[in-house]
Amino acid sequence: MKKGLIIFSILILLFTVSCTPKDINQDSNETIKVAPIRTQENSTSECKPPYLQIIGDCCLDSNQNGECDYGENPPSNEVQQTQDSNEQPTSQQDNVQIQQQTNKQECNSGTPNPQTNFFVGEPSTTGGNLGGLNGADQKCQQWANSIGLGSKTWRAYLSTSSVNARDRIGNGPWRDYCGNLIANNLNELHTKGVSGNSMYDISGSLIWYKTTNQQDHDILTGSTNEGTLAPFPGNPDAPSPTCNDWTAGENTGGFYGIVGHTDWDIEGGSGFWNNAHETSENDYATGQHLTDSSCSQVGLGTTAGKGRIYCFATN
Repeated sequence: MKKGLIIFSILILLFTVSCTPKDINQDSNETIKVAPIRTQENSTSECKPPYLQIIGDCCLDSNQNGECDYGENPPSNEVQQTQDSNEQPTSQQDNVQIQQQTNKQECNSGTPNPQTNFFVGEPSTTGGNLGGLNGADQKCQQWANSIGLGSKTWRAYLSTSSVNARDRIGNGPWRDYCGNLIANNLNELHTKGVSGNSMYDISGSLIWYKTTNQQDHDILTGSTNEGTLAPFPGNPDAPSPTCNDWTAGENTGGFYGIVGHTDWDIEGGSGFWNNAHETSENDYATGQHLTDSSCSQVGLGTTAGKGRIYCFATN
């Protein structure tokens, strides 16, 4: 009888021990695997698919369901460290500036993309006297020839008393020096505009106003935002502001020109790409009278211009 009780007691003890939960903190040869939790804070682009970013590491997501597989880690060369741990995140404005700088570096090679059909022309040496529309068109064609784009037909984006700028440049689409799309058609061009990021000259340099070394962002257009002939601001009876249909330059007073800004959407620029203000006889900063001809080279320079024009290919 006693022997039976002893055996029964031993069985009860063994059953109790086997049913007691293990202390997960106790030393054991068993590895307890827990799937990492992926959160918005620790999710970055440092790990390439099919791996997910977790805190300080990557994990395999073979099913691509947004959850880590257990116990899997990528080879070390799969992890791309993109930012130093002490580096502060950049602002949206910083990112825009970085992208602008990147674009400039990529395009500043002296060789335009074969699809290029828009660029900013070179400075004038005769003020607003471009030789009329024919002379301006010839300049665009010559500049295009110099960079290997002479097989296309080029036109200056200029309005006159007889034609609107928008009716001279074809129907699009247009691409910048890098081959980036500017606009698909005329309506998009005059609604969206040409971004400052696309204002490259024939050498691949962005033409923006810089106080220190490039006081140059005015582009002659004679146009409204819609690309039509602009009236003179405040005086509709005055001669159209086209520097006398782009024949007035030095020593020809009484004429003006409407200009656009290349950097109109960069860092809070003003105006629009094809219509910002008229040229002037007075220095825009001091008000000092500098010339009797706002279409002269000096006159164009009073408001940060050099007599440049926009050139578009019609085909």
